[in-house]
Amino acid sequence: MKNPLRNESGQSVVELAIVMPLIVLIILALVDFGRALNMYLAAEHAASDGARLAAVDYVPASGTLAQYLQQNLISGELQTGSGTTAGAQGAAKVCISFPNGTNKRGDPITVVFFDDYRWIPGGFIPGSARIAGAATMRLEQDSSVGPARQCYP
Repeated sequence: MKNPLRNESGQSVVELAIVMPLIVLIILALVDFGRALNMYLAAEHAASDGARLAAVDYVPASGTLAQYLQQNLISGELQTGSGTTAGAQGAAKVCISFPNGTNKRGDPITVVFFDDYRWIPGGFIPGSARIAGAATMRLEQDSSVGPARQCYP
């Protein structure tokens, strides 16, 4: 006769119930890290394109160069502020600066896009992380953007 205390039916269900939350948590962390990495790459790409436009002294039809870059070069979460971005007014900020303090031909110009990324609520990392993309190029001609730092918004 079988001993009912030695019955092992249902053991795998209990083991799965113990391990499943950990597996789901690891998958969510990987997805969240992937989204943060995508946001970083988008910021790097936008900064590179923006530095190129600033280096050739591109003058937009309306507004400042920083406004133009913020409204036209970034996409997705960086532009709309949807999902996990935590920046003011939703969209990423862009700053144009001159490291040498002058805006003459041959001087460097730096463009930085940045925003705060909120991790999955209740995840391993509380709060948010600053994600920024930056690029520096040399001016090909004197810049119409003044040597003062220009940020938007």
